[in-house]
Amino acid sequence: LPVSAGMTTSLPGAEQLAAAHRAVILGARDQFTSVDDMARYTEAIGATLHVIPESDHFFSFRAERVAVLVAEETSGSAVEP
Repeated sequence: LPVSAGMTTSLPGAEQLAAAHRAVILGARDQFTSVDDMARYTEAIGATLHVIPESDHFFSFRAERVAVLVAEETSGSAVEP
C-alpha cells in the first residue's frame, strides 16, 4: 500500500479497476506517501505519475501547475498556463 495514513483504506489493485486512462499528481514531499511507493502503485495500475518538485500533499502555491496537468490529461494535449 503506497499510502501511510491511519485513516486510509487500502487502494484498489489493477484487477479491481475498470479500464480507463488514469493519472496521479503527487507532490515530491507528500506527507502520506513516497514518490517511489506511488511510482510502483501507478505502474501496477497502468497510470501516469506526475511529480511536482518542492510540493507537499496539498500543492500549496502550485494550483496553476496542477490545473495544467489535469487539463492536459483530460484533453490529451498540451495546455498553456
